[in-house]
Amino acid sequence: MKKCILALLSIVLMSFVLASDAAAYASSTVEEGGVVIDKSGTTFVNTKNIELGAADGCVMFEMNSTVMTAKGKQMEYTLNCAAIAAVNIKNGSVDVASDSMVTDVTIVNDGTITVHTRDLVEKYKDMIQTPANGDPRYKYLRVCAIYGLKNMTFINNGTINVYFDHDPNIGCWVYGIAFAPGQGSKIVNNGQIHFYGNGSPTTRMRGVATFQDDVQVVNNGNIEADVTMADDSRGITTGGNKNKVENNGTISLKVPGTICGMTRYGVTEVVNRGKIDLVHRSIPMGYTSVTSTPNNFACAVYESVLAVQTGQPPVENSGSITVTMEENENDDFTRRAYGLMFDLQKTEANSFKEYGTEGLGVMCNNTGIIKINNGARHKYEMSEAFFQTRPAIDNMLCPIKVGTWRTTVRDFASCNDLFVANGVNMDFSSCQLMLDADGSYVSGTSVSVAPESLMYNVSNKGDAYKFTGYDKMTISVSNPSSSLNWDKKAKKVSIKN
Repeated sequence: MKKCILALLSIVLMSFVLASDAAAYASSTVEEGGVVIDKSGTTFVNTKNIELGAADGCVMFEMNSTVMTAKGKQMEYTLNCAAIAAVNIKNGSVDVASDSMVTDVTIVNDGTITVHTRDLVEKYKDMIQTPANGDPRYKYLRVCAIYGLKNMTFINNGTINVYFDHDPNIGCWVYGIAFAPGQGSKIVNNGQIHFYGNGSPTTRMRGVATFQDDVQVVNNGNIEADVTMADDSRGITTGGNKNKVENNGTISLKVPGTICGMTRYGVTEVVNRGKIDLVHRSIPMGYTSVTSTPNNFACAVYESVLAVQTGQPPVENSGSITVTMEENENDDFTRRAYGLMFDLQKTEANSFKEYGTEGLGVMCNNTGIIKINNGARHKYEMSEAFFQTRPAIDNMLCPIKVGTWRTTVRDFASCNDLFVANGVNMDFSSCQLMLDADGSYVSGTSVSVAPESLMYNVSNKGDAYKFTGYDKMTISVSNPSSSLNWDKKAKKVSIKN
């Protein structure tokens, strides 16, 4: 007989507390579609085909979190379904006391885990809130392939397939997640993670998602999404501190809404040595997006930083980034696309001015390739990097440092697609501009490399950005057989091939 294992797990302000009422205790056995690992320090290797949703076998638990809203602190509840979960179910509850929490578990997937949202959404639709109905208890339904708490090691050598095959008209918020690890965990993907399906305006996708500290994520394989409709899609997203995210493989996402290859919200190392390929689709005919216009964008690496954060490691790209804008007849032309995006926010009590360039000092390096392709008729806002401070007013500009930046030589002044700025103070003193000449460049053509050409003022206001250290910037060519002519007085360069 198929079994559904139900437990309750609460998270309050990122801390775990004991939950209540759950189904009977379940040992570490493979059910038809659900696996519970309830002993610390153990290793579980899956070599079978596990099907979550369609097979009606799952590990279920509740999470709650305290969030800040316009009305103050409020509690949000999430209903979780997992194919494999490392949790301790004791006396009818998930036991997360420090001496009994399941920790230090290794889960290796050498088989295939398939997740279907259809049956789960249909079964629990009356328990999940919708944009039109906020009465049910749960705001989100999260469907996870593998879930764990503290000090987990997740290794995927096989395949994880997530199908967003639920009815899009139901309207409840549905997350599809391959890995959801806890504090001190390590996730290595050597295999395949795929997201498919029609989706819905309230669908959200995550390859790896964690808001805990000391988490290491390494993608050596493939994270891929081809979904017709989604609100927010991210290959790897982290929100804690002291984390490290490395992409040595491929992250390929083809969806509308908000798309991010990798994101960081805390003090985290982000390195792309592999390939990130994003195709930003317009909303299909017949759908109404719930995504607000400012969030309708695609970027390979997204960073959200508060003014109080310091010690951010540079974002490093030595791999390949391609972002392509695709449109259809339903396009409203409000979308944007960037290689790297830095979304910098002040607080009421703090401004970036208080910290100065020695404080936050956001920095990025690009020694790889970033290509921004407009496959549409409309001229969208697109650039290799975008920097914005909210609010963008003169005495609260965020200090930004660009290190080595490799790009294709072109008419920067008219293209407006290298750096887009809104409310930042750009420090060029560490910038090493490395120029490539592609087939579209005519040898010997002179182009401007003045700060106003390299940085496009998106707000068209005089105080929307400032710059310093331009006289210390260096420029070189990546091809050793080419020669650079740099007129520093006129702030122009040309390349002889």
